[in-house]
Amino acid sequence: MTNTDWLTLALVVITGFYAWATLKILRANEAMVSTMRDQQNAAMRPYILVSTNLRMGTQLLYLSIKNVGKTAALNLKLSLDKSFYQLGEKREERNIANSAAFSRTIDSLPPDGQLLFLLGNGPTLYSGSNIEELSPLAACRT
Repeated sequence: MTNTDWLTLALVVITGFYAWATLKILRANEAMVSTMRDQQNAAMRPYILVSTNLRMGTQLLYLSIKNVGKTAALNLKLSLDKSFYQLGEKREERNIANSAAFSRTIDSLPPDGQLLFLLGNGPTLYSGSNIEELSPLAACRT
């Protein structure tokens, strides 16, 4: 073998190493881009927070459904496990399970958009006379 043959062989080995190293770098970059994309999607998606709130200065309790994410929640479907009669009054117009928010799909709830439903006043809801069928205290599921 001549010197030229040895140099050609060395260049082939070096080129092969560079190709292998470049492929490893490419795969690492693809994994990093995928992770960054997942993180961005998680940061930019809608997050629906369901909670109860006490109105300041009163004894009124509200059910709050709020989009705390950065994009609109689309095709949002809400439901209640049980009927909940506002203020403990058993009238169908007081049943929040029959309201449009719980009986239809909400096309879009924008960021910081909020739905509020009056539940009742604290002393009535938490008194011993509250009937579980009228105003259950653990009834919401999204």
